[in-house]
Amino acid sequence: MNDKIRVGVFSPNDNRAWVRSSNLDLMLRDEALLIDALRRNSVEVIRGGDGFPREDQIAWNRQLVIQQAKRIAEARPDALILNQGSWTFPRDSVDAVDVYQSTLETLLGTASSAGSRLLLFGYKDTQVPGLVALMAIAGALKIMGRSFQISYGRIDEDPSTLEEMMGKLRFFKRRAQAAETAAAVIRRLPEQKVPSVRRRIPAHAHGDGRPKPLAEALSGQLRPP
Repeated sequence: MNDKIRVGVFSPNDNRAWVRSSNLDLMLRDEALLIDALRRNSVEVIRGGDGFPREDQIAWNRQLVIQQAKRIAEARPDALILNQGSWTFPRDSVDAVDVYQSTLETLLGTASSAGSRLLLFGYKDTQVPGLVALMAIAGALKIMGRSFQISYGRIDEDPSTLEEMMGKLRFFKRRAQAAETAAAVIRRLPEQKVPSVRRRIPAHAHGDGRPKPLAEALSGQLRPP
């Protein structure tokens, strides 16, 4: 069994052009800090924005949200990280989680618990509203009944931030492995043949040799000595 952790990283952005023009460098930098820290800890990262034009690497419209969430799901990671660098509207992150889970369920052909292996991360920068976005997204997911974990901090400066995150990702990895084992057992269920067992009831007869009715015979078997 492969013990290496594999995660997807999805980073949304504000859909307003004037906001993106001012925050894109920051968003890309904060995402890179997260990904670099994970890779230094031997975590395999599937980045949703890889291969897109620079501005589109941080998803800012529904089409990009769908494309990037599907791309991550197709790699079948152990967990999904929603990375919040600055203010974003909760709907994009909610949509990303929905697309991610539905894509996995289509690929696996069954319901998946992968959508509950979800980590919200925010880089701690008091000059931008990234943590505010994090709380807004957490509230939206909670209202929808989604389970998730939260981590935040200066992941490039504070070792405790990274260690806390790694602890949660290791937990998600164990859950993913358990889910794989359970799925394998369920797939094998049709192959298992359960022999039918028929209990023979001793024949009981009346004095003239006529068999007793079944209910009467059973009552005799069940009567305490």
